[in-house]
Amino acid sequence: MMKNIFLACFGILFTFLVNGQQLNFTNFSVSEGLAQSQVYSMLETDGGELIIATQGGGVSVFDGKNFTTISKNNGLLSNNVNILYPYRDSILIGTDKGLSVYFNKQIIRSLPLVAQVSSIHKKGTAYLIGTTNGVFLLKEGKTYQQKNVQLYHKKVTGFFSDSLNQYWVTTTEGVYNLSNPFKRITTTQGLPTNVIACVTESDDYIYLGTEGHGVVTLNKGLQVIADKSFNRKLSVSSLLIDSQNKIWVGTQNQGVFRINKKQIDHYTLNEGLPSNYVKSFHEDHWGNIWIGSFGGGLSRFTETQFVHFDNYSGLSSDYILHLVAIKENKVWASTGTGGISLIGPNRIHNLTKDDQGRTLNRIPVFDIDKNENAWVFEEEKGLAYISFYNGRFGFQRINTDYKLSKINDVKIYNNDIYVATQDKGILKAKLSGSKRSLRFERIELLFDNTGQNILLLQFDPQGNLWFVDERKGLAKLSRNELLYIDNTIDLDIRSITFNKTTPVLGTSNGLYTIEGTHLLKWKNNQRLSSENIYQVAVDKDLNLWVGSEQGLDKISTFFGAPNFQHYGPREGFQGLETTRNAVDVDPNGNLWFGTVKGIEKYAKKSYVRKKIAPLLSVQDIRIGYVPIEQTEYFYFVKDGLQETDSLILPFDKKPIEIELKALDLSTAQGANFTHFLEGYDEMWAPITKRNTILFNNLPPGDYILRYKTGNSQAWTPVRSIRLIITPPFYSAWWFVLLVVLGIIGFIYLIFRIALERLRKNNAALKEKLEMERNLVELEQKALRLQMNPHFVFNVLQSIQEQIIKDDKNKARLVIAKFAKLMRSILENSREKYISIEEELNTVEHYMKLEQLIKSLDFTYDIEVDDELDVNEEIIPPLLIQPFIENAIIHGFKHIKRAPHIAIKVMLETDNNILITIDDNGCGRQKSQSTKSQVDHLHKSLALQVTQERLSILDQSKNDKPLFAIIDKEENGEAMGTRIELRIGI
Repeated sequence: MMKNIFLACFGILFTFLVNGQQLNFTNFSVSEGLAQSQVYSMLETDGGELIIATQGGGVSVFDGKNFTTISKNNGLLSNNVNILYPYRDSILIGTDKGLSVYFNKQIIRSLPLVAQVSSIHKKGTAYLIGTTNGVFLLKEGKTYQQKNVQLYHKKVTGFFSDSLNQYWVTTTEGVYNLSNPFKRITTTQGLPTNVIACVTESDDYIYLGTEGHGVVTLNKGLQVIADKSFNRKLSVSSLLIDSQNKIWVGTQNQGVFRINKKQIDHYTLNEGLPSNYVKSFHEDHWGNIWIGSFGGGLSRFTETQFVHFDNYSGLSSDYILHLVAIKENKVWASTGTGGISLIGPNRIHNLTKDDQGRTLNRIPVFDIDKNENAWVFEEEKGLAYISFYNGRFGFQRINTDYKLSKINDVKIYNNDIYVATQDKGILKAKLSGSKRSLRFERIELLFDNTGQNILLLQFDPQGNLWFVDERKGLAKLSRNELLYIDNTIDLDIRSITFNKTTPVLGTSNGLYTIEGTHLLKWKNNQRLSSENIYQVAVDKDLNLWVGSEQGLDKISTFFGAPNFQHYGPREGFQGLETTRNAVDVDPNGNLWFGTVKGIEKYAKKSYVRKKIAPLLSVQDIRIGYVPIEQTEYFYFVKDGLQETDSLILPFDKKPIEIELKALDLSTAQGANFTHFLEGYDEMWAPITKRNTILFNNLPPGDYILRYKTGNSQAWTPVRSIRLIITPPFYSAWWFVLLVVLGIIGFIYLIFRIALERLRKNNAALKEKLEMERNLVELEQKALRLQMNPHFVFNVLQSIQEQIIKDDKNKARLVIAKFAKLMRSILENSREKYISIEEELNTVEHYMKLEQLIKSLDFTYDIEVDDELDVNEEIIPPLLIQPFIENAIIHGFKHIKRAPHIAIKVMLETDNNILITIDDNGCGRQKSQSTKSQVDHLHKSLALQVTQERLSILDQSKNDKPLFAIIDKEENGEAMGTRIELRIGI
């Protein structure tokens, strides 16, 4: 049977662990700008600035980001300041040389005294001034020493009133009635000491801070209440009752005690205080407690939902390698110096040596079994089993059938342990029986399908194993199915969690999710504090927590419209930089984060501070880069810039710049701002850290500027300023109307003149075009009529000859042919253009009629190009007939060969038709042998008419002649005439 060896456990008991307090001390000293490190008093202005009284440095003013100093150089009576107190709308500053009055960032007056001012208290309309030489009265701006012989030469430390509304004075020599010198409370009346260092009071009780005897509590009847006193041997130096009725006790050498009924919390240097000597307290508008120390400067105490564990708390080291949260009061964690720690309900237990007394190496990974014991991997040593029982550790090294000196991760699921190795892939063993040895085996499905170096293991809610293979990327093992995720080989996956069933990956390049086998990069990565992610976890409310070197980001509605909440040191997350995959959620819903500075526990059910927005005010208004108080528009400012509700400015005063101030003593990160100019903007401006609103070219109009500020907790109510930009006179409605009417009148006048001129021009042009059109039509009609009488005369002469010869049949035939020809001529003569078919029909009627009346046996043929549309009206009427007539009458005389006429109509170009009339007559030279022939050729009316018609109708740009007569010859002998006519289309 295995022998268990138990090791001694060393732990430290801390009060804040017992009471579960969440602490956050933020310290400020001379290096941050504080005037001096001894803080004797603090007071907050109405605007939220913290006024700090120091010994030797004067007064520091803190706005949440920066310190400014008010000293003797600024009019302060002395740089040794003891007390601050509200005075009307200003502040009384009590120094070792008297009083100074502070208002609006400057000293406005001083009242010297012969003693050091140590305390101040308001009494009706006057003020009681406690000094090292009794009490003075400040009334109507003057000081008078209070007549009380018992108080002369005594140091006054405070004031209070009893149930009879009588005022009492605490001193370092007892408590005295202000009005009756012979009434006092000392050790004779039950006080443990006469040295009273400070006092505060509630509605029912008076609390006296004593030298060496703690806090003595009196009721309003001035009786000591023992069970409400804090009877410890403490030298109390300051007291405060906060808004939750908790009593804060500052001591000279033991830090701070906070008393909440029967619970007492103790804070010292170990918990983060800058000094154990506490001189003053102040609770600000946001619920922070400010602690002024002697020599340590200033500290801001904030309760948060985070509990911080580090080396001071009992951890062996601040650097956390890994952690597993079994329950709220039992968390295992390994640290950078080696060994392992167990955070219990009251103690932190550290195991730093093995069962042989040898120092443990680092434990980078481990997991916890169902019995809450740890199975760990120790660097260079291998696996070990660690138990904890009755305050003692048990340690046992594990023998395995594999040499396991290089392990990247360990996971336990369903009593099986899975080990991700650097050189053997994933190994699995059953946890049962002996803790001395384990028999590992490789998962068969993975043996040939994965690389050897497995970087990370994680089980999803369904029990599927997800792992990161260095060579192949992210994979999912589900029963007997292995599924690799696309495009994950080069992805540096550091942590895996699951939002319900969807994997969420934390990588060095932001967040990713998985859909099927596809890798999807989250679209809102740029909104994270950093994309260099070390940890991801999902809490029970399905919020995603992301840890990086910049702290934590909490993301709600991850798959919808996400909301972000950042946590850093100022929000209580003191560790800031998280460590790789060191994160867990315990069964109670608390989150545990490992960091380089310890462990942070986010307590789900704990103190939640009030959500209070910054204090918002208008810092400055600049008109054309000049502060408004230096301009003629300063009369719009009402009781300070923040009360200004309207501005009326002329159009040429620009730019307009409004500087806002948002003061929040809870954080130095700076507030967020947004604004909306009603009447100009369509929506609120994007949230920004910039606190100025700039309008460069705002047009004239009536606007309302709405603005607000906020922090990570809350936003202020919307504030507004009415902004009226007056227009120039030339944009007034009456001026614009006058100009518009003038322009309209001028345009109308110009239009009428131009219209009249255009009307006249159009009338003249119309008349000219009408005349030209009539002239062309008359010319064409005249031309057509010039050729018709000649032809008609010849036909009638032929009919007459037939009648004389008594050839009635031929005469009837001639008359019929002539009638058809005349009808065709008369119909065509009305048209400007006729079709090729109509023109050729007319020509054919004419040639047949000539054959009858001339008794001339000639032949003819007509050819038309197939590419031409014979029905398209494109040629003038009676264009060809005159040339046919000329060939018959003159060309066929004196020839022995059979007369023939060839007519061709061809498409010469895309824009031109060529008509040729080719005869085999005697030619022009032979016909000129008689004078009548010469006269006819040179003065033929038909030819002249044809040429004129072609010239008038021509619209083409053809370089070839429109009309040509070509004499044909063969061996010097005339062979006829060729006529060419070109018509543009």
